[in-house]
Amino acid sequence: MPPNTRQHLRASNSRLWIDRAHDCLVVLPRRRAVFCAMNTASTLGCVCGAVAAGGRCAPDAIQIRADLTGGARLAEAGPPADMALWAESAAANRLTMPCHCPPHRPRRALIFTMQMTSMQTTDDYRLSHVDRGGNYDAFLAETPFDAYMAEWEDRHLPQIIRRLFPNGVPRYLDFACGTGRITATIAPLCRESVAVDISPSMIEVARQKLPGTTFHLCDLTQSELELGNFDLISSFRFFGNAQDDLREKVMHSLVERLAPGGYLVINNHRNPRALYALFDRLSGGDSGVMDLHLPKLRSLLGRHGLRIKLLQPIGAWMYRARLLGAVPAGDARAAAKERRYGHRALSAVAPDVIVVAQRR
Repeated sequence: MPPNTRQHLRASNSRLWIDRAHDCLVVLPRRRAVFCAMNTASTLGCVCGAVAAGGRCAPDAIQIRADLTGGARLAEAGPPADMALWAESAAANRLTMPCHCPPHRPRRALIFTMQMTSMQTTDDYRLSHVDRGGNYDAFLAETPFDAYMAEWEDRHLPQIIRRLFPNGVPRYLDFACGTGRITATIAPLCRESVAVDISPSMIEVARQKLPGTTFHLCDLTQSELELGNFDLISSFRFFGNAQDDLREKVMHSLVERLAPGGYLVINNHRNPRALYALFDRLSGGDSGVMDLHLPKLRSLLGRHGLRIKLLQPIGAWMYRARLLGAVPAGDARAAAKERRYGHRALSAVAPDVIVVAQRR
């Protein structure tokens, strides 16, 4: 890459360049580094796994096993002049990428397991999951910590909802319902359940699971769809991922539809102040682009007339990043630790937390 087209950044203890001439993202290996390249107009790579093996690769290449989602086509524009990128096997989605590392860099690399998530260059989270309905459930099940969070959310939520509504929930809305995971957990406790999402593929999967729920394909921040008021609204795996302006718009839209005294139940699974993230940064790592810590979330809720009533941390005992990908969802020892470290006082340092807020 010509020097005048490079933007030198630090990321994940690696050297990252953005080649604006070829519209590519390149991360060169350095200790625990990730090595990938892609057309940033169609996709953005998100490292969701840890090092899978410390094996040696060819002197000037690394192989990445990736799950290409959202219709991303990494090589659709042809390889850049200084880097070849091609699909070695379309069925296995194995990518091979030779790269010319600077002479002072080691000519060894680690093999990483990665997930590639579609994201538009606008960085609008609304666009990131539109085409993922067909494989989203499998993605959660195959990603260890996502599966762990999902299991414990599904354990905690029925108990929380029954505590809030001993006689059942009159009207319930699941915002950004996706494939209906949270809807399926809460809807049986409700007399009427409604769910919305902007992804046709996600809604299609959710409808097949939940024929008794009314689904709407719409963006509540831009739609005038009249749904009435709800006693309970949920939104999971949304606020931690969304950008600030979208968080504000969505929160305003949800509070407008929340009955006085009603409850909003959300989660924050990307806490930058989680213990594992703090220790990772202290050791020179980078836990990713995460910014929604608990005080910031509390402030967001407060600006929209909501007060936190209940906090349920998940995984607060996971103080090392490697633990997030090493604990099976049904592990008995992990269950004992969840009980021991499940006090709300640890919510500020937990990687995932269920938040219940009430409209004033």
